[in-house]
Amino acid sequence: MPVKLYYTVASTMVSPPIRAVVHTLKALNVPYELVNINLLQSDQLEKFLRINPQYTVPTIEDEDGFGIWDSHAINAYLANKYGKNDKLYPKDPKARAVVDQRLHFDNGVLFISLMNNINQIILKKTLRKVTNELKVPVEDSYNFLEQFLVEKQFIAGDDITIADFSILTTLTNLSVFVPVNGAKYPLITDYMKRCEINIPDFQQLEKEGKQSLIEVLKALNFEFNQIV
Repeated sequence: MPVKLYYTVASTMVSPPIRAVVHTLKALNVPYELVNINLLQSDQLEKFLRINPQYTVPTIEDEDGFGIWDSHAINAYLANKYGKNDKLYPKDPKARAVVDQRLHFDNGVLFISLMNNINQIILKKTLRKVTNELKVPVEDSYNFLEQFLVEKQFIAGDDITIADFSILTTLTNLSVFVPVNGAKYPLITDYMKRCEINIPDFQQLEKEGKQSLIEVLKALNFEFNQIV
């Protein structure tokens, strides 16, 4: 049986966590089924709550009925269970610690910067452009990422790991709000190009996800920043 990946219509592929899980499933060649869950429909919600009492997406349900949520935890589980080697999630304690640190950075810093923009511009509709208050934390995050990439091909070393799937998908969406200045962040710029070449289905997932977000923002008359 394929792994069930639960999502909502509102999230679809515009959601970095959803895309991060899809990237991992594809990298591991794990069959999966996208399951749209309506969190407002009582019969669906009751069943879903037995899998995930936090009723958040993405959530996966494995073939034995095991359920787990949060994209970072999901991807670690998938790599541990289905990985034919340990490149995506190294077993070496030091290498794994670096991957874990990058995952925590995405969860606690980079994704928070993205959500701050989404909350103010898309959800609350209080802003039509990125203010300096929103921009500064994003650029602080970019500064950290630039340092992470010194003498590294990918975010945690010279191999693609699950940390790349989380960082890349967040970065794709975040760059819509605050474009990555190639002159200021050459390592991030090169990294994103490297991911495009080396990650299967990048074109479909990342280009589609970015364009979906752009369309949402256009409908809100968002004032896009120019790349400088």
